[in-house]
Amino acid sequence: MTVRPLALTWLTLIALTALSGFAAQVTGEARLGTYGLVALSALVIAKARLILAYYLRLGAAPSFLAGFTVAIAAVMGAATVLMLVPLRP
Repeated sequence: MTVRPLALTWLTLIALTALSGFAAQVTGEARLGTYGLVALSALVIAKARLILAYYLRLGAAPSFLAGFTVAIAAVMGAATVLMLVPLRP
């Protein structure tokens, strides 16, 4: 693998990290809303897929890439739902 795809992936990960900070409202004092939480989950899944595909080279093994992506999406989906459900006293 050449350096160019890895460098482009790295730049994409940096951009997604900046979007994550914007979605999480790290500069504000507001509580994270439903849309922000769902956006963060989607960004985490996208970043994980990039890391799996390019840095761990699972792009050469599409079934493993799909399996890990589904597992990460399931965990993030469960975490998102659990954070959205209000706790009862």
